[in-house]
Amino acid sequence: MKTYVNFWLMIFVLGITFSSCKKDDTTADLDDQITSGEVDDAQNNRRSCGHDHHMEQLMADPEFRAKHEAKLEKLTKELYYVESRSGCTTPKVIPVAIHFQNINNASIACLRTLAQAQVDILNADFGGTNSDISTWNNTAAAYFPGVDNGEACLKFCIADKNHPAGFGLNNGDPAVTLNKTTGDNNAQWSGYLNFYVRPNTGYLGYAPLGGSGNGDGVVIDAAAFGTGNGCGQVSANSPYDLGRTVTHELGHYLLLDHIWGNGCNTDDDVADTPSQASDNSGCPNFSTTSCGSRDMHMNYMDYTNDACMYMFSAGQINRVEAYVNSSLSNLTNNAVNKCSEAGTGGGTGGGGTTSTCEVTAIASTVSNITASQARINWNTIPDAVSHKLRYRKAGTTAWTEITTTQTTKVLTNLSAASTYQYQIRTQCPIGWTPYNSTSTFITLTGGTSGDDCVKPTTSSVTNIATNAATVGWNAVPGAIRYRIRYRVQGTTNWTGKNTTTNSKTLTGLQAGKNYQYQIRTQCAAGWTGFTSNQLFTTTSNGGGTTGCNGVDVRVKVKLDYYGSETTWELLNENFNQVAVGGPYADNQEGAVKNKDLCLPEGCYTLYIDDAYGDGICCDYGNGFLKVISGGQVIGESDGYFGYYDVIEFCVDEEGARVTNQRKDTKAAKPLKTMSE
Repeated sequence: MKTYVNFWLMIFVLGITFSSCKKDDTTADLDDQITSGEVDDAQNNRRSCGHDHHMEQLMADPEFRAKHEAKLEKLTKELYYVESRSGCTTPKVIPVAIHFQNINNASIACLRTLAQAQVDILNADFGGTNSDISTWNNTAAAYFPGVDNGEACLKFCIADKNHPAGFGLNNGDPAVTLNKTTGDNNAQWSGYLNFYVRPNTGYLGYAPLGGSGNGDGVVIDAAAFGTGNGCGQVSANSPYDLGRTVTHELGHYLLLDHIWGNGCNTDDDVADTPSQASDNSGCPNFSTTSCGSRDMHMNYMDYTNDACMYMFSAGQINRVEAYVNSSLSNLTNNAVNKCSEAGTGGGTGGGGTTSTCEVTAIASTVSNITASQARINWNTIPDAVSHKLRYRKAGTTAWTEITTTQTTKVLTNLSAASTYQYQIRTQCPIGWTPYNSTSTFITLTGGTSGDDCVKPTTSSVTNIATNAATVGWNAVPGAIRYRIRYRVQGTTNWTGKNTTTNSKTLTGLQAGKNYQYQIRTQCAAGWTGFTSNQLFTTTSNGGGTTGCNGVDVRVKVKLDYYGSETTWELLNENFNQVAVGGPYADNQEGAVKNKDLCLPEGCYTLYIDDAYGDGICCDYGNGFLKVISGGQVIGESDGYFGYYDVIEFCVDEEGARVTNQRKDTKAAKPLKTMSE
């Protein structure tokens, strides 16, 4: 288990080792470090990052420290939710603004092109679609068994509408400014992921460990931004000329620490990155080790050259997505207002639309399983250009990839009696989707037909209605008949049915209920054991007070003046999202928003969040949230909190009841100016 760094201990150690993060005093200015024809000297041209020093300054402020600790508390819940997500359907869009500062004689057209090239690099690096990820898949991954590269369900876009006033930008212009801002924070650019680019920063870049989206951002030296020929003073120098400094610093902003943390005993709080004694530079070989394991020096959060870093781990990307979900909803909620593509196909996580190809989930089944073959079948995806199927024997690291325009593929030369993993992704007109979640199947033993008669290995549920559903599974060679049994989740008694075909329609079900089912096979030698529990949920009759087969619950929110800061989310006990509300329009002080729900039996967690961190009471109105069932208030937030208030409750046939409540302590905030 990795240990999160005690911050004050880290500060003490940094006071001793801080100089190692600065540029070497013997090097020239950044503009002069590498000239045409020079050979890179990794020791004298070492990557420099001001992140630790920047955080030391920020954490000296008690208010910032309290907010930072609150973010870490919120992260735990979101990590569980992200890790249980089954693939990426709609990437969350984050609006970006890029501010060039103290730049002389630069072409704004050139800077806009350079900015877009850098954002394209970020999308590729965080999405795991960078061209050099092949080095990980084909070579490096074998040195790190069990570690997958990460593919973030995020999309960065340069904002192009509804810009803040006073920066000379019109609708349709990209949010790229030239000598219009100073420093590393500008409140007028709250709701954006900001990049502040300027020469002679003293470092290649720096960022806070977990940004706020309230005008702060990532600072990048003009000699480390973008790629290619650059634009005058803004021109990336080798070996930091592939845009990876921005990837590294954005990792910090999205709550990723340096991969070595602070040495072998204080790591980066990500489970699938190995412990590492210190940073690496240049282009190390794969045999580099420390702390008793190989160094993952190709990770973006190390200090190697741009050409030699090319991956995030899956655990790092889970942490990034969880942080965006829990603490940067003010960015994702703002995307539809700032990015044209967020409303026309990029997905927003906050109300935009996305092309059918991107959002249609891939559902697959396995059939015709033998000792050496299996057929993978999946659903048709509208507008798909092609598909990529990859598979591997469980316990191995290397994937075998197949690209096809069909929705079925026979895998051959498999090992008998072995478990295989597989994933599928779709090539849409605008690019590849991430792979869906991993599925498995087991090949047969290769003996007689009696040996091949086993319990089904895969199943799926279709035609789900309020009172019926059809369960199908792979046909088993030598099967005489099958038995399926099912029950409402949480109950003890099963209902069983026999069938001679490999599907069965279940009827007489209850609406809005989670059902468990298991299947077994009758072979010549007798019955096999049942499969493990599988789940499906029948559809609801629509909620409300009529026709609800669960428990009626109303979420009631009274707004303060700043409704745009208020959102809420209801999750079930599996951390699946059940319902959401907000953000709302501003200037609705006292307005009441109701959401009526019909909830199946189980336990739920309700989060109400305020993006500014001053709750919804009592500076700008007397806002509150109430949970109502059976005409009675069962739980309530008085609105007096900081960033969040959490109500946990359970519902069953006896009604609803609150089991726990916790909130973020409200701190003093700068007063906001209300406009009528």
